[in-house]
Amino acid sequence: MTKPEKELKTERLASPGSFCWNVQCVDCGRLGGDNLRQFGHTCQGRQRWQCKTCGRVLTETYGTVFHGKKHDQETILECLALLAERNSLPLNPPR
Repeated sequence: MTKPEKELKTERLASPGSFCWNVQCVDCGRLGGDNLRQFGHTCQGRQRWQCKTCGRVLTETYGTVFHGKKHDQETILECLALLAERNSLPLNPPR
């Protein structure tokens, strides 16, 4: 592996609530700014964030495969793992 490839793998991903997703906002995509503040929690207990610039509210799962899903993150990951292993999904999953 070359040095630039190794450096790419050590870069960190943006954490939830680290930037505004609103494309009309002047702070859209700006990392490390102080434009987001914690704004309570959803009914499922997920952290909500509000942009101080545009007022838009988003959750910690916005922009991920888990956003807006009624199943929890563990169930979705388990289903994806079964599909990756080419196993079938059960018709009546255990609850």
